[in-house]
Formats: sequence, structure tokens, C-alpha cells
Amino acid sequence: MLSRLGSLLQSKSTASDEEVENAVTNIKALGRRSAGSTDESSLEDIEQILSLMRTHSDSLAVQRVACHALSNLAMQVMSARWIVQKNGFTLIYKAIERFLEDHKLCWLASSAIWNLARPPANRTLIGRQGANAMLYILREHQNKEKVTNTAIGALSNLSLLDGLKDMIAQDDNLRLVLSVLKNSLKRRHLSVMTSGSGLLANIAVSDLHAAKLIESGALEIILPLLQWYQQHTESEEAENEEDETLFRNTCAALNNLVTAEGFLPAFLKCKGLETVLHFLKTYENEMYGGLLENCLASIDADRGVSTSSLAYACFHGQLEVFQYLYALEPHAYDLNECDGRNMTCLDYALSSEHADIVLLLSKLGATAHSRNELSDEMTEALNKGQSALQQSTSQHVKALEDALIFMPTDICKHLVGYQLKMDIVQSSERL
Repeated sequence: MLSRLGSLLQSKSTASDEEVENAVTNIKALGRRSAGSTDESSLEDIEQILSLMRTHSDSLAVQRVACHALSNLAMQVMSARWIVQKNGFTLIYKAIERFLEDHKLCWLASSAIWNLARPPANRTLIGRQGANAMLYILREHQNKEKVTNTAIGALSNLSLLDGLKDMIAQDDNLRLVLSVLKNSLKRRHLSVMTSGSGLLANIAVSDLHAAKLIESGALEIILPLLQWYQQHTESEEAENEEDETLFRNTCAALNNLVTAEGFLPAFLKCKGLETVLHFLKTYENEMYGGLLENCLASIDADRGVSTSSLAYACFHGQLEVFQYLYALEPHAYDLNECDGRNMTCLDYALSSEHADIVLLLSKLGATAHSRNELSDEMTEALNKGQSALQQSTSQHVKALEDALIFMPTDICKHLVGYQLKMDIVQSSERL
């Protein structure tokens, strides 16, 4: 386990300033010479870099430049394997342990581990020790964009190994990751959210972990990312590779979450249906379209039909979701309005025979529907709701008349009308 004692108990370097400077210069030269190369000489250069790391383990400057060089070299699969085989990861880990409080060292070290974890064989060797190191770095430097990006990127690659995925998805670790991502979402840190959406996609491969993500509010982090495209293009920024990776990871994360327990109510509560439909209308991409269409199909929606999460809460009998959405913006919804299927909220509830939703809708004044024949249960729910609405309206009209003595007419009518709707929503119960 990493200990902050590592950084607190640093001994003064026994090497002279000149020796440290020479080591830094040599590592930079070796890194440049071997970049992109996988021949025998480049492997010898890697060994020299690792040797200098061992010799100057107490020099922050040497450890920084060595981690930087190893990160670049690890972009080549053969070099990445060689670095780990020659205990390069162990040296990087020790550097993190010793200089945990230095955000630049942690940035370069986690970048190196991110690249070292690309080859599948390396993930087992880096193992829990590497994943723990990235989690420690996240706790220590969660407000540093570059550091969190590389640490989460490293966790994303490591999470491709089932055992490490399970470890990262443990409650405390998952809370930390989601907290970092929520903070980065607010700050619009594109790089962090790109690697973060990839990590969430990898974790959500497991239905068990996907359910934990849903319960922990991951959709509130993922769905807003689909709205970033419009904001980028409106500012006339050129699409770049990072944007493409962000949307690919985000769509993959949503696709992996659809089979998880609790997906439907959480998705509708976040108004995910509107977000996905708008993204598909705005951004034409076959791969993203396929992933998101799968997401829509899981809730029986169609990309070619405009509709709302409120309407689909009625269709799927999600009373609590309907209450939540309607209470947020009661004056924003016309319950008698038709969607792209020419169906109202009442149509959806009647088609699925959700009597509790029908009752609540009729209490709220919804009357428009296109169904000619109704079951006795649905007819009873409609009649009961309309009767309750008349009774509630009478009570609130009396309240309005009493309040007019003390308040301006328009304000009073607005407040009493709002209170009527809220009373109905909050007091509704399942039949």
C-alpha cells in the first residue's frame, strides 16, 4: 500500500547536482533516440533508463524525466512488454510512493502506467498494486486535470482484466471515481471525461457492476456528455479525435448499462430519451447510431419518433418517475399534447393498462386519448380521477377566493394552480 511517509521521509540526494543533471540529459536523449523503435538497441536504451532510475531513486527530477521517457516508449507494444519484464513498473511505483505529493511526477507516472497497461499480458503483472497506485493518485490530485486524466486512463486499461475490474468497482473505489468524474463534468474537462467514459464502459460490461453504477448516479454523468457535441460545433471548433473518442466511449457505456437492473427508471429520470434522440438527430454516425439504437430498443423507443421521458414513464408504468419529472416542471408539460406517434401520455398509460398512471393523469386534467374501447379497470380509473379533480378544484377555488383578499390576482391564481397540481402529484397512490 502506498504511504505518504514516502514523500515525507525523502532523504537528501547523495548524488551531486552535476550527476543528476547528466542523468536527466542522458534519459532525455535515450528516450528520443528510441521513440518509435523496437530494435535491440532501443531495448538496451530502456535498460539504461531503468538503471538511471535505480541509481537516482531519490531525485525527483530524474524520476520525472524517466517516467516521461517510459510513457513515450511504452506506446510500442514490444517496448511496453520489455519495460514491465525489466521491472520498470516497480520503479515507477516506487517513484509514486516516494513523490506522491508531486502532481507532475504523478501525471507522468500514471501516463506511463496507462501505456504499459495496453498489452493484455502486462495488466496481470501491474495488477492490484498498479490499480491501487492510480486510486491513491486520484485521491491526492483529483483537482488536477492532467493527473486525473492519466490516472483514470490507466484504470480504464487495467479494468479490462476481470479481477481488476472487480477491485475498481468496489464501493469505496467506485465512489471516488464517480466523485472525480462529477467534478470534472462540472469543470468541462474533456480529456478526463473521455477516459472516464471509457472506464465506465469497461466496468459496465458486468451487469452486477452496471447495476451499482446505475444506483450510484452514473447516468447523470454519462448522459450530459452527449450534449457536448452541439456546444462544440456551435463554437465552430473543429471535430477532433478526442471528441470522437468521447462519444464512442459514452455510447458504449450507455449500451453496456441497458441490461442493468434499474436502468429504465434512472434513464427516464435523467430525461435520457430526449438526450439520445437529440444526439441521433444532430450527429450522424453509424457506429454511435447502432449503440444508441440498441439503448432505445431496450425501452421500446424508436429513433425516428420524437417523444418524451414523461410519456415513456406512462407507457412503462413508472409512477414515481412520472411524479418526479412532472413535479420538476409542472407548467412545462401539456398532458394532452401528442408525440411523434400521435399519442398522448394518457394513450401510453391506457395502452399498457397502468391504472395508477391513468388515475393520476386524469386527476391532473388529462383527457385526450385515441382509444375507442377501454377495459372496465381503465374506465374506472378515468372516472375516479376526474371525480377527484373536480373535488380538488372546488377546494382550491375556495382557497383562491379567500386568498384574493390579501394577494394580487395573477400571483394568487398562479400559486393556487401550482399547489393544486403538486397536491395531486404528491398524494397519488397506486390502486
